Amino acid sequence: MIVAVILFVLLAIATTIIIDRIYGPIVPTVYNVRITSVELGQYNSTTKEIPVTIKGDYGGRSCTTLNNIDVRQEGNTFFIDMTYTQQPSIGCTRDLVNAKKTVMLDMSQMPYGNYSANVNGAVKEFGFSANGITLK
Repeated sequence: MIVAVILFVLLAIATTIIIDRIYGPIVPTVYNVRITSVELGQYNSTTKEIPVTIKGDYGGRSCTTLNNIDVRQEGNTFFIDMTYTQQPSIGCTRDLVNAKKTVMLDMSQMPYGNYSANVNGAVKEFGFSANGITLK
C-alpha cells in the first residue's frame, strides 16, 4: 500500500513537470486591455464626478478574465489601468472580447484647471471649470 502511494505521488510530480515543460508554467499572467476609445461624459455637479467610458478588446474568452479597473491620481493626471488575466496553460479561443466600462473621476477636491485621463497609455486631455469640462 505504501509503495502504491509513493508511486502515485511520483507519477503526479512527473506529470506536472511534463505539463510545465510542454505548455509552460501554470501561472496566471496579467495583460493590458487594448484601448480603442476613451470618452469623457458630462460633469455631474451634484456628485462632483466625470464619467469616463472606456472601450477596448482583449484575448480569447475561454481563458481570460477582465480585472477590476484601477484609478489613481498623480497631480493633474488620472491613471486608469484596465487589465485582464490569462491562464496560459488552458487552450484559448482566438476570439477577441470587446469590453466597455465606465469609471467615475472624483473631482470633489480638485481645483479648476487642465487635467488628463490616461487609460493604458491612451490619453484624453480636458479642462475643468465652473462650467464643467471642455475637451482639449
